[in-house]
Amino acid sequence: MGIRRCRVVTPLLAAVVATVIVSLMGGAASAATRYWSNRSGNCTGSFRSTTCWATSSIGFTGSTVPVAGDLVHFDNTTTVGCTLDQNVNIGTLTTTVYAGTITAGAFGVTV
Repeated sequence: MGIRRCRVVTPLLAAVVATVIVSLMGGAASAATRYWSNRSGNCTGSFRSTTCWATSSIGFTGSTVPVAGDLVHFDNTTTVGCTLDQNVNIGTLTTTVYAGTITAGAFGVTV
């Protein structure tokens, strides 16, 4: 009789392999962080306008509009009001000393 060899996969190795597989398959998208801003000076006030969104509090505008799961911030870097012109689904909504107005009208925000 010969010696039989068995492979034992440790839980750590299994977790690493699973992580690599998920990464290669695209995995879940990470939430983006978006700041309401008029740093570029051309914010239209429309929620769905890229001219009003930045990737940092002091960043220039032109970022993508927030989508489901994104972290949205309104802070003291602008007083330009935000008008919702579509229903909005985001991950979080944070206001920090924001002096502008967020106008929802007939549209809603889902957080």
